[in-house]
This record gives sequence, C-alpha cells and structure tokens, in this order.
Amino acid sequence: MQHDYTYNNSSMKQKILIITFFSALLIGYSQGIEFEQLNWNGVLEKAAQNQKPIFVDVYTTWCRPCKVMSTQVFPLQEVGEVYNSKFICVKMDAEKGEGIRIASDYEVKSYPTYLFLDTSGALILKATGSMPPQEFMALATSAEKELKKPSIIDWENEYALKKTDTTFLRLYMEKRALLGKSNTLLLDEYISLLPENQDVSDDILEFYKKYKESLRINTWAYQKLLDNKTKQTPLKVVVVNSLCRAAINNSLREAIASRDEQLLEEVVVENEKLPKQFGATRKEEIYMNYYKNSNELEKFIHYATLYAETWLMKKELPIISCFELNSIAWLFFEKVTDKEALNNALRWSKRSLEISSDNYMFLDTYANLLYKTGKRRKAISQQTKALNLAIKQNKEEEFEVESYKETLRKMKQREKTWE
Repeated sequence: MQHDYTYNNSSMKQKILIITFFSALLIGYSQGIEFEQLNWNGVLEKAAQNQKPIFVDVYTTWCRPCKVMSTQVFPLQEVGEVYNSKFICVKMDAEKGEGIRIASDYEVKSYPTYLFLDTSGALILKATGSMPPQEFMALATSAEKELKKPSIIDWENEYALKKTDTTFLRLYMEKRALLGKSNTLLLDEYISLLPENQDVSDDILEFYKKYKESLRINTWAYQKLLDNKTKQTPLKVVVVNSLCRAAINNSLREAIASRDEQLLEEVVVENEKLPKQFGATRKEEIYMNYYKNSNELEKFIHYATLYAETWLMKKELPIISCFELNSIAWLFFEKVTDKEALNNALRWSKRSLEISSDNYMFLDTYANLLYKTGKRRKAISQQTKALNLAIKQNKEEEFEVESYKETLRKMKQREKTWE
C-alpha cells in the first residue's frame, strides 16, 4: 500500500506541476502585452539576439488616451498574443529618463505615439492616438509588412535619381507619411511637375487632402492652390478653403516651434484672406496662441484679454466659446500674478459657468481663481461642488477626482494650489 501511495503521490505532483505550468502560460497571456523592464541598450541587444523588431509605446503620465490604452487595450489577451509574439515591447515616458531622448530622436509630437522599429532601432512605422483593439492589432500586421519592404534609407538613396518621376514621388511620400515625416518639400516638387491641365483635377485635390498636414503657406503648392481657386466649382472651393485653413494652422505651429515672428505675421495676413464662414481664426487668437507658447507673458496677457473681451464675452455665446473662456482663464490662473488680469480671468470663468453650470472642470477653474484672488471661503465652497460633480459624472477618472481632493485640502490648509 505504501508503495502504491508513493507512486500516486508522485504522479499527482507531476500533474500539479503540469497544471501550474500551463496556468502560468495562460496567466501570462491574459496579462496582455508584456513590456520589458530594460534600458534602451538592453532593448536593442534583446531585439538583435532574438531577431525580433521592437514596439515602443511613448506616453506621458497626464495623457488620457495613454491611460485608455494602458488600462483597456494593452491588458487584453488577444492583444498580448499578437504583440508578445511579434515584438520586443517597451514603454517610454516621454518626460522621464531615456524616454526624453527617445521622444526627441523619433520626433514624437503627440501622445500616445507608437514606434515600430527594426532590430537595429530604425523606424519602420509610426502611429498615434488611442484606438480600438482590432485597429491596434492591425498596426502590428502593417509593421510586419513594412519590415519586408525597402527601408527609408533605400528610398532616400533612390530619390536622388528619381526626383522628377511623379510616380516615384507619390510612393516615396507614402513611405515618409508612414514614418510621420514631413512631406512639405516633396509636395512642392510634385505639384511643380504637373502639367497645367492636371493641377485642378479631382485627383490632385484628393492628393492635397491626403497630405494637408504637410501644406504650408509659404510654399509653391499653397500658392498653386490659391491660383486655381477661381477655376474650381463652388463645391470644390469649399475644399480649397479647408485646405488653406490647414496650411495656415500648420504654419502657425511652425512659427511657434521656430519662434519665427516674420512667419507669424505671414500667417495673420493669409488668415485674413480666408472667408470667415470657413473657420478663419481671429487674429487676436493667433497672437495669443503664439505668445502663450513662446512664453512671452505680457504679450500673451494682452492678446488673450483682447480675444476674450472682444469675441468670447459676447452675449450670444456658442458652447465652444465656454471651453475657450475656461481654457484662457485657467492659463491665467497658472501663469499670471497681476491682480487686474486675474480678476478679468475670474469674470471669464464665471461667464463660462453661466452657460454650463454643471461642468466640474469649469467649477474647478472658478474655485482656483477665487482662491488665488483671496476669496478663500467661496473658493472652498465651489471646489467642494466641483469635486462632488466630478465624483458623480466621472467615476472612471480617478486621477481627476484625487486631484480635486488635493486642491480642496490645500485650500483648507491655506496652501498654494498653483506652482
């Protein structure tokens, strides 16, 4: 009996080990994407050793779409099965450690950004934003396909020989777009090669739409678009004006990035030409956004005040203006110390609440401005209301609720709620 018992016990242990092994495998898969805890050199070494390409999720701690992907998509079993089998996976915080350099090297401009790299770290595909699981898994398939195609270096070498070949230029632009690279110069080159009878065709308008992110106001392609506007049907004029607006917005971002005030003035001039019904931006708003991002506080305050008082404080206030008023008021709370400017911001914040009284973000702005202008008791009352509404309306956003609780605590303890 003892002998039989020992045999059965041993057999049972084997069965337990087998079950535990497969359970561990299942648990591993159910955890979704397995992100490596390695430094960047370690990631490259592992990719080379395993001959597997690399997937990088570039995120920030404050980015809501990043949180959506991290909590709702990355943990899914089916997503993990795809990404773990195909890639060495790693997460990089764009504002910390090596993530700062990675974000800079790969020209990351929004979050989340997904980088698909070959084993040497060369970029093969770039994508941005939150997306459904199926779409996110499709990215992996696209990256695999791109990996088998010529690299961007091969394309760049061929470009020197084929820069007057319109078919090649189209394919080259598609490749660059997949990598998130600008096509501004190539768009100019392509349009300049077209015969006169083709530059107003439906196909070319679609081409402009496809690469509108690369369109700039001080380019041949933009000027050609303007020159041909009168040749278009009324319906197509709408498309042209929409493209012009994109070029103006793109150029403003470029002016901000390069601190180019001459380009800023050109943006203002081109913006004034755009019909108001097609979404022309108020020039005060253009200046406000430029000086906000260039950290020229006095000019920012000047143009933000003009924009708010001249346009946003009108009696007939569209709902979108409420968000603009709240946004400007919050910027004043964060950046401004001048008492008169803060009192203006308090009026704007109050006006936004008159239109949308149950918006907890508006209430939070109003409470913080009250507090910064010395109205502590009323600030605590409004922040309490903001917190209760945030809990009621936005239960899933724990970060926001905790932030509001911390603000309320600071107000009660007479601590600063701003940096």
